[in-house]
Amino acid sequence: MPPVLQRELRTAARYWGTYWLRVAAGASMAMVLVATAIGESLRWGGAGSLPTSLMGTMMLSAFHCGLMVFFFFACPMATADTLARERREGTLGLLFLTSLTTTQVVLGKTAASVVRALALWVAVVPFLAIPFLLGGVTLADFARTLAAETAMVFTGLAAGFLGTSRATSWMGAIGAAAVWMIALAVVQGLLCVLGVVAVAHVLAPATEIPWEVWPMIPVGVAFASSGFAGLQSSLTGIPMGAIPTWVEAGVNWSLAVMVLAGLGCFIGAVRLAAMLLDQRMKREREGETGEVTPHASQRAREFRKRNRRWLSVDPILWLELLSPSIRLGRWVFPVLVLVLGGLMLPIRRQDRDAEFWFLFVGPTLLVVEALLAAGSFRREIEEGTLEILLVTPLRPSSLVRGRRVALLVGIGPGVIVASLVALVTQDHLAIGDWFLHTVWMVSTWLTLPWVGMRCAMRRLHPLNGWVLTLAWGVLAPAAMGGFATAWLNAMFWVESDIRVFVIGFVVAQWAGAIWWGRMTEWDLETRNYQLRPLARVRH
Repeated sequence: MPPVLQRELRTAARYWGTYWLRVAAGASMAMVLVATAIGESLRWGGAGSLPTSLMGTMMLSAFHCGLMVFFFFACPMATADTLARERREGTLGLLFLTSLTTTQVVLGKTAASVVRALALWVAVVPFLAIPFLLGGVTLADFARTLAAETAMVFTGLAAGFLGTSRATSWMGAIGAAAVWMIALAVVQGLLCVLGVVAVAHVLAPATEIPWEVWPMIPVGVAFASSGFAGLQSSLTGIPMGAIPTWVEAGVNWSLAVMVLAGLGCFIGAVRLAAMLLDQRMKREREGETGEVTPHASQRAREFRKRNRRWLSVDPILWLELLSPSIRLGRWVFPVLVLVLGGLMLPIRRQDRDAEFWFLFVGPTLLVVEALLAAGSFRREIEEGTLEILLVTPLRPSSLVRGRRVALLVGIGPGVIVASLVALVTQDHLAIGDWFLHTVWMVSTWLTLPWVGMRCAMRRLHPLNGWVLTLAWGVLAPAAMGGFATAWLNAMFWVESDIRVFVIGFVVAQWAGAIWWGRMTEWDLETRNYQLRPLARVRH
């Protein structure tokens, strides 16, 4: 076994998360299948109302969609910190002292990432037996499911390697991997559109696909294509259940192109990472040091001059605003929201529910905010600069306030633009529903930094802190809002609606967030965070 691969697998074998992540993946798929079975049965009239073959098709589609979403997030994170961790911990130079080449180092880490991704997939494969036993699932459905998931895995691993090729910090590597994942997903979507349109032009020249439908083609190919054969066999004799031949052929060709494109991106990303690593090794062997060019120095002076006003107002906020993720987030997120809103306009003409899909854009940005908050102070703790900040005249409350305001400034423009775009483009969405959605979204935007910083002070791994931030900052207040609604209905016979739920959610969220913020300040004042070891990023 190659030494780098052996080292990576031994490290992963000693990490408890390697095993519990498989348990979580299997449990999540079990919950998805059970929820699908119960939800679809209730939707169509209760237990036994649907043919078992159609139920099997629906469960396979739900299973596949859950895996696609999981791989979209998990695969970039699996490789985003592979080389960045070596640079950050100073072990990259030790690898250069061995007889290993840069290609062997990168290939070893690549193989380890592929093995981990394969292990997660194998952990949930047994659940596929349930749709097959119910019927309505053919080998063609399974082949399309496998092709789409393979393309997603290769694309995610490629995005992670592209993100880790130059990054040093954990947060920088994750951010770069996320940007690359979005870009590669857009490319894969364009390939789906070209594949389906080309096949339709060849097999059915008289068929014209309106350009307004094109944005829906990638969603259909990646998610809805897993139940074609089963759906068609379940609806035998119903004309509207028949699927045109060119549609199935276009989907098959698009999936084949997606797999090849994902594999090509993966190979290219690995070669690029090896090339950049080889260049770095040559520079270190030749004793070259990076020098700041005059132009870069001039840009840095101009940036400091523009942000000097914050230095007199809040020094910590001025320091936090120097972060590249905060600077880029103020501009990148609003632009992405506007672009996505422009792409959704044509879809609304074909699907009236498209405007409701756009309501998930703001919560997605809040998920990013939770990740950034969970990684707060990690770099300062690793480098020892947090102790320097604590011995200055600045109070711990200033540290917490500065980090919180910086996170709000970085994510806030995107959240506000998403809410305004949903209001401007609303047609079937009621103003009252939009207002309630905006209230809980703004409340979450303002409170998540407190919860995330508390998880960071507990010195948790950023991914573990991310999950706990969402659990305590969103799920727990939602449970309290549901409890308040049910209590009013039971005790006072009051027919509570969504407004009572939102009020209970906001009150519980702010009460908990203020408490977590105070506990973070207490950790800094008493140096209590030093009693816990820093969770290392292991692979």
